[in-house]
Amino acid sequence: MHIDRKAAAFFLALIASVCAMQADAQIKPAMVRSVDEPARVPYGGTLALSCPFGNDCTAEFPVVPAGKRVRITDLSLAVPAQSTATHYVAIHRNGASFNTMLALFPTTFLSAAFYGSMVATSQSVNLYYEAGDKPVVEFFVTAGTGGINASQARVTLVGYVVDVAP
Repeated sequence: MHIDRKAAAFFLALIASVCAMQADAQIKPAMVRSVDEPARVPYGGTLALSCPFGNDCTAEFPVVPAGKRVRITDLSLAVPAQSTATHYVAIHRNGASFNTMLALFPTTFLSAAFYGSMVATSQSVNLYYEAGDKPVVEFFVTAGTGGINASQARVTLVGYVVDVAP
């Protein structure tokens, strides 16, 4: 059997061009938009705590606007400590009461060099707030175990906002 070199070269070129077309199709993906992409519309902020009582403080974040949903992914808190008692941080929906609590975490007491004694926590969470909801963070210690230095207490929430389909 005799194979013509020109015909063989032609067929090899034809096969290579077909393979190249398929590879090109795979290299060029369709453009899509992910509505749950965290970097799309970041949400978050740091607030000072308001402490109307010596052992219980809150921070109220803005109400979620109409047509939006907020996902909170991280919570962190740092407060100068006046006692070594266990302090707690709770995250709520629309107010600070047992019935609105979504999560509760203990804090850690630590000596923070020139910052002095501190209580702190950093937590990953997965909480959703719908339009009209308000994220509220509460920080507290058992009564009689020492007060909270409200002037330097800070809480941070981080997450993102997505549009809700009508």
